[in-house]
Amino acid sequence: MVLIHNPKDFSSEEIPKSPKITETRAMIEDPEVQDLTIEDPQKEDPQFENYRVDDREGKDPHVENITVEDIQGNELKVEESKVEGLKVKKPDNPSNSSQFPLRLWMSTSVCWSENTDLHGKSGYPYLLAVKLSSKLWRDQAGVSMVIQVIYNSKDATNETLKSYITDLINDGNVVYAIESNGSTCTMRAQMQRMFPYTIKEIDDNDIVITTDVDAFLLDPKLLDPFHDPQFKIWLLLYSETLTNGTTFSMSFVGMRKALWRELLKSSANPTELLEKFRETPLSNSTEAWYEDQRILSRVILESKICTAPANNSIWTQVGLPPSGLTEAETNECYYGYGLEYCNIFRPHMTGGCKWWHGNAKDDPSRVRQIYENSSITGISGYVKNETI
Repeated sequence: MVLIHNPKDFSSEEIPKSPKITETRAMIEDPEVQDLTIEDPQKEDPQFENYRVDDREGKDPHVENITVEDIQGNELKVEESKVEGLKVKKPDNPSNSSQFPLRLWMSTSVCWSENTDLHGKSGYPYLLAVKLSSKLWRDQAGVSMVIQVIYNSKDATNETLKSYITDLINDGNVVYAIESNGSTCTMRAQMQRMFPYTIKEIDDNDIVITTDVDAFLLDPKLLDPFHDPQFKIWLLLYSETLTNGTTFSMSFVGMRKALWRELLKSSANPTELLEKFRETPLSNSTEAWYEDQRILSRVILESKICTAPANNSIWTQVGLPPSGLTEAETNECYYGYGLEYCNIFRPHMTGGCKWWHGNAKDDPSRVRQIYENSSITGISGYVKNETI
């Protein structure tokens, strides 16, 4: 296991707040951006002296520990986190733009205790990435952000973990700390973002969109489809399934909180969800990393709210026969096209880059530069190979 949190790098570092833009340049090829008029960022709410987390049972709001909410049927069960002595204050009114007819939330999770060794990302700065990417979602798109931080039991009293969580909350995120409890920390984090219905601050009619911690917003127009509330499910990267025959990408699947609960059978946590699907004929793939996508894709296709072509291999991967439905016949599903990511190897996109996906070659300085360019331009910003 690799401990990736370095308090010198991630806890006490001052990270610039994303500025409000009055004039933007469509693309940035040189990190030295000039001739931009930038207003000073709004001042943060100074009332953070007595940090706390809301009590899940509606009692005294000043509680000593972070709590985690479980769902068992229709009953809510409170499970106390073992991160001891942390008092944090969640924002009373997390940022959300009035431009959307329904409140939007981005949901992500990160493992604090270790990094995955898959996809060459054992050295990727995930903890820094979630700090910076969450700022872009809040400041540039005006949506609310929920971050679930997973940790191993040995880190329950780690002061730098407490400091990291406090930093995230002070930035304006709603944050939950959850012990991995038998699962590997990285696998729990991979799946935990699918459980927004366990979050008290989110209302049943709010739309929750799953995202990766290393997904950096470059153009707020990425979320334009959510202006139309007629849809029940949004699959922003649906075209990847059409092109590659993959299960539906976890970035970015959106639906109302109540529908997340219904489709995932009110499972309290990933362990319970996996148990419910243990006898389900999913793909025989031994790569557990995509278990979340296979389960989510199956329940979406089972609902018949969304579909895929009969000859697409997604049906085999989720263990279902093709529904025979067409996109036109499933008009409560939003099918996204042309929203693929940019990265260090593909820094350009026809129509402009809407979002940037972290790559194994990204180090902390590159992650900061991606964030800074995105913050400055606010739209279609990118970094060229030779500049980073």
